Amino acid sequence: MSRQEYSPEQALEMLARKLRERSADLGKQIQLAIDAGKDIEEEGPRKVKKPRVYRKTVRFTDEEALQVALGALQAYFVEQPLFVRSASENFKRAAVGPPADEVRSLWNDKRYAPIDQQKGSGNEKVLEVELQTETQISRTDEQTFRLMPVSDELLDQQKAHMSRLSKLFIFGDN
Repeated sequence: MSRQEYSPEQALEMLARKLRERSADLGKQIQLAIDAGKDIEEEGPRKVKKPRVYRKTVRFTDEEALQVALGALQAYFVEQPLFVRSASENFKRAAVGPPADEVRSLWNDKRYAPIDQQKGSGNEKVLEVELQTETQISRTDEQTFRLMPVSDELLDQQKAHMSRLSKLFIFGDN
């Protein structure tokens, strides 16, 4: 592979700046992933036969941080849309409501109208994720986030962009 004309540190700074310019939220999330660091094991001073081993969080090297950022971008632009597409296809096959025989046997009440087992099957469903957890006291601006499947063309473009971006971050003799 060819050696880049810039250092990993410069590449990381430029990536972070470009992300913040395009999307402050995405840039912040990527920065949080990088700032989380990595866990390592260290040995303490040897006072007994067996040394004390403990975990310690240290910062990523610039090259490692670039790989973390690329992984997070891959998840955001490729993997999450694939999950949404899969969930959408699975829910499309699902019927809406309980089958008619379950309604009759569980409640045996005329207020509950039997639902046709196939009703809603084959139709696209609205997929939403609740943004506020049950234990959260403070209110969020938006209560839910709608998951929308992306087109094949857009997904192919995003895969191509991620492939090109990852080639820009190959340093040394890797």
